[in-house]
Amino acid sequence: MKDLEDIKIIELFNLRDEQSLSEISLKYAEKAKSIAYNILGSVEDAEECVNDALVRLWNNIPPQQPDNLQAYFYKTVRNISIDRYRKNSAEKRADSNMTLALDEISELIKSDQSVENSIEEKLLVQSVNSFLKTVKCEQRKIFVQRYWYFMSVKEISSLLNISQSKVTVTLTRMLKKLWQYLKKEEII
Repeated sequence: MKDLEDIKIIELFNLRDEQSLSEISLKYAEKAKSIAYNILGSVEDAEECVNDALVRLWNNIPPQQPDNLQAYFYKTVRNISIDRYRKNSAEKRADSNMTLALDEISELIKSDQSVENSIEEKLLVQSVNSFLKTVKCEQRKIFVQRYWYFMSVKEISSLLNISQSKVTVTLTRMLKKLWQYLKKEEII
């Protein structure tokens, strides 16, 4: 079910009322900046990505009518941040939580494989989602915070009120289990 406040914000977007940008910023901008920062490692770039995402929402709603405004906004910020990261990486190797997280998970995809093929990518995403349904809620949260939001081990530890070593051990074990799951499904 849609959040009532989000429905009102979407209505403001549909009416082309600039108040919609203020409302979504008040409600979701801080977390959005955190997502962008975890990918880019730069406060300035993170703020620019959030602003770019707001412009994109302004241009896309309408015609888009997202079921979950929060997820739609965060995904938009994430995608813009990843694009910015790729652009920055082409110029120089950037160090960020995204780099570290991608290094951890890179072994799941062989270097000679290409996930550019959208069918292969969708199959991989479906398999990872299926795998995540088989694990405990806390494990799933740890995995998503690390590999979707690119949070550091320290940030995850603080957010979930668990030790950093538990986060690290959980991630290591989950990656091994995911590797086995993907091999069994013949994805890798």
